[in-house]
Amino acid sequence: MVHKNKPDGPKTIHIALSFIYVVNYCLGVGFLGIPYAFYYSGYLAAIPTLLCIVLISWITANYLVECMARAQVYIQQSRSDNLVPLQTYLYNNWSRDQCIT
Repeated sequence: MVHKNKPDGPKTIHIALSFIYVVNYCLGVGFLGIPYAFYYSGYLAAIPTLLCIVLISWITANYLVECMARAQVYIQQSRSDNLVPLQTYLYNNWSRDQCIT
């Protein structure tokens, strides 16, 4: 299912194959492993563990969004003004208000 968009362009995959990869990534082994773990550990141990995993996933997702927002601000700034090193720019000039577009 891998094909080229243009003769000299990058190789891409078909949209159906990318959908299958995303579903496989989201479900993964946990789709079958979570009920198995609940069965053998009991609900009193499984539910707090699951809540901790949800909390860690939520924090990780927030970090990812924060990094994407900072990178977007840096890219917009570097396109409009002179280019400065990313670490210097983020340390001196970044504020949360600049990420909201």
